[in-house]
Amino acid sequence: MAAPPPKSKKPLSCDPCKSGHVVCFRSTVDEVCLRCQQHTLPCITTPVRRGRPPKYKSAASRSSPASSGDSPPSDGSPPQPQHWVSPVTRLIQQIYLESQDSPPLTPELVADLFDCFDRLPPLGVHPIISVAQMRETIRSPVIAFHLDRLSPEQHVLALCMIACASRVSFHEAILGPGPRPRGFGDIAFFRGRHEDVRSCGARRQRACRALHAVALRAAWAMAIPLRVTIENAASCYLLDLLEEAQFPGWARPWGTAYMSHLRALAGLWVNSGLVEKFDMEWAGALAIESVTCARRDMPNTINPEDQLLLCGYEPPSLEDLFASSSGWSADRDSVTQLMVDMSKYLWYHTSTIFRAIWESITGYHVRHKPLNEPALDSIVSQLSLMYLIIERVQTLVEIHVAAVPPPNAPYIFGDANPDSYLRRGIHNLVICIASLSLTIWSALRGRDQTNASFEQTREIATTSVPRLVSTIRWMPLVHLVPLQLNFLHHYARVLLEQREAGLLKEREEYFLGELATLSQHLAMSSYSQDVAAVFTDAGQLMDRMDHLIKQGARA
Repeated sequence: MAAPPPKSKKPLSCDPCKSGHVVCFRSTVDEVCLRCQQHTLPCITTPVRRGRPPKYKSAASRSSPASSGDSPPSDGSPPQPQHWVSPVTRLIQQIYLESQDSPPLTPELVADLFDCFDRLPPLGVHPIISVAQMRETIRSPVIAFHLDRLSPEQHVLALCMIACASRVSFHEAILGPGPRPRGFGDIAFFRGRHEDVRSCGARRQRACRALHAVALRAAWAMAIPLRVTIENAASCYLLDLLEEAQFPGWARPWGTAYMSHLRALAGLWVNSGLVEKFDMEWAGALAIESVTCARRDMPNTINPEDQLLLCGYEPPSLEDLFASSSGWSADRDSVTQLMVDMSKYLWYHTSTIFRAIWESITGYHVRHKPLNEPALDSIVSQLSLMYLIIERVQTLVEIHVAAVPPPNAPYIFGDANPDSYLRRGIHNLVICIASLSLTIWSALRGRDQTNASFEQTREIATTSVPRLVSTIRWMPLVHLVPLQLNFLHHYARVLLEQREAGLLKEREEYFLGELATLSQHLAMSSYSQDVAAVFTDAGQLMDRMDHLIKQGARA
């Protein structure tokens, strides 16, 4: 009689199924089980020693108890084997758990969040978002805010836009119970008790992290960094912004994928008309990318080829622009057209100057070498010309906007009002010149400060922050831009440092008003984010600002 065939051994359960105490359905160890496929989890099996552990340690381990790094348990029980889990696995499991807290994305909530996204001008006007046309698609009668009716790549982009919009939404599903504004124009709430505004930023964190995790899981499942499409490029751009708030650091995996997709798409857009249609928007997007790299002390990711491909032109030099400033007209139509032209040209030059700053002053390699003074003088000369041009433009814009009170609510995407365009345009230009001057000044403070260029840069940086405060006052009273929290925090800290260094003696009477404006907008930014969690010194900084403001009021 033949012996019975040996029974096939069932493969061991994978780690996710084992931790969830569920049956792992797979036939071989190399196969991915159904549960891991459904939840996009790594189907990994960590080998575990079977049987009873040894009662006593070996002689080698007894002779050197510190060699293993493990101390024996205090109760005398035998030590348990420890299993190594990779950081990637831990991160994936953490994101999977956070995504379980996501509120149900009903059509009503999706519609509310897309309306909120239109209130985020820096995101809404980004050309890659406009080219993707997700706002039009989600509002079409066929889709009607139902995410399950979108294509897979559109679905990922919609989730990324929803995660960004959750930073400003006042929907109960995002904020939970507690005080909240009645709308974006609720001045009484945003200018009221700071504790109520800050509580919104803290209460929304759980929902924001959950929606971010949902977007990440969908992006990984679709492998969007590896597939070049317009929707995937837009998703990578938004995920990069979300990662900066939650995982700050020098690495920008989604930002790198975004620029890689953009370069691949730019070659296809050259003869399609998309470059000419969004040339000004692309110049602004590249300038914002350069500002972000400089603020995070990272290499500039924008090269001259990117600028020429996406902007479609090389603008006039700063010398030519400054020479033409004497003939600028002050009537409203001329100033509006001037703002269009100067935005295109100066944003292009902003990216160019930031690249020169990295290559000559702040780069990882050059910062350890003697200062290249000819290159520094050339950069500061260009910076001075740009400052004079923006100063002239701001003077002309002030004629038309200073006497008119700003609106209460934030601007909506697609608003073609010339007044709103002037206010937004000059605000963005002043952010560029302030970021440029502060980047150079911060880099030179640890070097030879007897150089004439250092004093010139310090003067530009000292006067740029007050100009930024002036443009903030021209913006809507409720100006909810989570992206500007980093800028406001940086400028407030610089303003305090300048005063403590005695650099503001000539304009001390204006200092308290500027400090009050920055303090007010920092408090308003806490509606979107938990400021204390983003910046460790935020509480101390805001206390110093409030103390100086109260001290000046008593005086």
